[in-house]
Amino acid sequence: TRRSSDLLQVTALPAPVLQVLTGCTGPDPNTGGVAFGSVQTGQIGSCGVSLVNMNPQSISITALAVSGAGFQIAPVQVPLTVAAGKAVALTINFAPTAAAIYSGVFTVSTPSLIQSFPLAGTGQIPQLSLFTVSVSSTGTTETPVGASYNMGQVAGGNSTNVRLRARNSGNFAIPFTSLAISGF
Repeated sequence: TRRSSDLLQVTALPAPVLQVLTGCTGPDPNTGGVAFGSVQTGQIGSCGVSLVNMNPQSISITALAVSGAGFQIAPVQVPLTVAAGKAVALTINFAPTAAAIYSGVFTVSTPSLIQSFPLAGTGQIPQLSLFTVSVSSTGTTETPVGASYNMGQVAGGNSTNVRLRARNSGNFAIPFTSLAISGF
């Protein structure tokens, strides 16, 4: 028989725990991952990520990886050591190629733990709409223009005018570098 005084008490040290803090739209409160929000297709959205060691001991990070279309991690020299309560700064980029919802995974490897954080972002395309504008005593009327606009028949030697309005209904600025009229 054993007496209770003969029992050996073992206290397990906590596993390394890492937390992600970002300079983007923030860590996703539901997943602790990185949320990029909306990024225009063809552009690059960058998130400054702080990988915080929440453990009372130093952590040796042996590998960093990002998976998922559109996501990349800026080069980082590993292995690296993060002291207890300290952080290491990283950059994760998101470059969408199409209007879609993207997801990926940011993986941090240590000798005793592999920890993954979800990545999320939305690719958006600029949205430009063209309207003809008619002004009368009762107000202004806008009529959507399709891919082309027919100005009707104009007798030789005469001219006609049409007012056009371009409207950006998206979330991004659309720079105009040129405007062309053809078909005359």
